[in-house]
Amino acid sequence: MLPEAELRAAAHGLYPPGVAIIPRRAWPSPRHRGRREAFHIDGACFGLAFVVSIGSLARLVDIAKGKDPTLFVVLYTLGNVLGICGSFFLSGRLPA
Repeated sequence: MLPEAELRAAAHGLYPPGVAIIPRRAWPSPRHRGRREAFHIDGACFGLAFVVSIGSLARLVDIAKGKDPTLFVVLYTLGNVLGICGSFFLSGRLPA
C-alpha cells in the first residue's frame, strides 16, 4: 500500500508521465553487514579527506613563497568532496 501523500501526488499528476511509483517496502532496509560496510567506507572517505586537506594546507607555505596555487586548490577541493561523499553514508535511507 502506498503512503497517502504519494497517492495524492499521483492523483494530481505531480509525477511526470511514465514514472513508476515504487512502494518503500520494495526496497529492504540494510542489514547489519551492509551498515558495517557503509561505516567502513564512511571512515575511509573521512580519513582520506582529512589527509588530503592537511596536505593541501601544507601547500599554503608554497603560496606564501610565490609559487603557483593550483596544487593547493586541487587538493583542498578534493578533500572537501571526499568529506561530503563520506557524509552520504551517514544519512542512509530517509523516511517518507
